[in-house]
Amino acid sequence: LGGALRAVAFWGEGAEARVFSYHRQFLYALHPKTGAPITTFGAGGRVDLAALSPNNQFMWNAPPLVVRDLVLVGSSMPEQDSATKAEGEVGEVRAFDARTGRLRWRFRVIPTEDDPGARSWESDALRYIGAGNVWAPMSADEELGYVYLPTSSPTNDMYGGHRPGNNLYTSSVVCLDAMTGRRVWHFQTVHHDLFDYDNPAAPILADITVNGRRIRAVVQVTKQAFAYVLDRVTGEPVWPIEERPVPASTVPGEKASPTQPFPTRPPPFDRQGVTVDDLIDFTPELRAEAVKLLSRYKLGPIFTPPPVSKAEGPIAGFRSSGGTN
Repeated sequence: LGGALRAVAFWGEGAEARVFSYHRQFLYALHPKTGAPITTFGAGGRVDLAALSPNNQFMWNAPPLVVRDLVLVGSSMPEQDSATKAEGEVGEVRAFDARTGRLRWRFRVIPTEDDPGARSWESDALRYIGAGNVWAPMSADEELGYVYLPTSSPTNDMYGGHRPGNNLYTSSVVCLDAMTGRRVWHFQTVHHDLFDYDNPAAPILADITVNGRRIRAVVQVTKQAFAYVLDRVTGEPVWPIEERPVPASTVPGEKASPTQPFPTRPPPFDRQGVTVDDLIDFTPELRAEAVKLLSRYKLGPIFTPPPVSKAEGPIAGFRSSGGTN
């Protein structure tokens, strides 16, 4: 098929089997022995995902996910077409019948106005905001029949003056009923994301024992080097996750969330930010030069909002390319 192919998915039942692959906006069903398209799937062996979009555009990044008799695809619509653009194409997750390619359900990460999550948007941004993708791989519990989505930030992912509020269901772990697409529970890992801290990895499903109790857990690892450990049946934190105060934004028109969720366990698995105490001190001269260089940047703890200009930093210890990314 050409292009970057990160992985394929497999489905089989009885004598039927197929490999699901992708190229550009197309989802393909292929014969596992010959590689030939299975013509009874979609139109001649493929589904055009762009044809299902209002503006005939669709981008996606992760491999398909097979759950029971469904094949699921996420999205990767642009999050920052320009520095200040608010509008954009909305991302969503779609589920197709593994045999026929018929669309069974779709889930919008950015909710519609009749969804309970709409209350977390304190403006009319729902009408024009874009992105809100699931560009990283998804996970599923076949026995429970649940799918776990690692969701991303909305447009623009470094400025949110036009979208006040926590902005559900972006930058969250969202659990769906695999057969219907109905939301079962959600947990937001970043409120009102200004950091491009979308979740970059598939949620990890793990059965753990805590204080003698067996727990079906889901673990979301993040760019900020946290591991959010939740009960994958209920969405409740396995260990306390505390809402702690974080710095306010200095950007005109921006209203950063006053708190962010901090897991109490496990501890962060990487450095979170840089302070003067982290600098080298092999000699007084090297130390002085390091302090001089660092003085060009804005220092602060994790979740320090982006500044007005790049000249202020923030320093590279907690970039959106950090942690699990």
